[in-house]
Amino acid sequence: MYSTFMLAAQLVASFVNAAFSYGGVEMVAVAAGEAEKPRKNMPKAVKRVFWRILFFYVLGSLAIGVCAASNDPNVLHGTGSAVSPWVIAIKRAGIEVLPSIIDAVVLASASSARQRLVVRNFAGAKVGARLPEGLWQEVAARATR
Repeated sequence: MYSTFMLAAQLVASFVNAAFSYGGVEMVAVAAGEAEKPRKNMPKAVKRVFWRILFFYVLGSLAIGVCAASNDPNVLHGTGSAVSPWVIAIKRAGIEVLPSIIDAVVLASASSARQRLVVRNFAGAKVGARLPEGLWQEVAARATR
């Protein structure tokens, strides 16, 4: 059905997706330079990141595997958001409005990721001492409203 090259290419593509999925975890280390009582607060933050990764990625991947098979015709031949295993499972459950809500959540997540990227770029500039102190606080306050 699939050639060996095609399977290898898909495996490499999954590694690229996984690498981007875990992007942002380093923000815990960047925040350590700005945190009050870092010896006390940073271990708590790292534990929270661990549990979030476990919940959202590992359990989410398990739930996707349970909801829709990899050879499901909707996964293989669908278009747009209908390809999502979450949307397929919700439609099978008979909940009509939830796929639109999921689309809205994905858009909100993309907006949040964009905001994190902007703040991260300014954090990198701050760490490199390229931004004056007052400008950093002004930008961070505007970005976190």
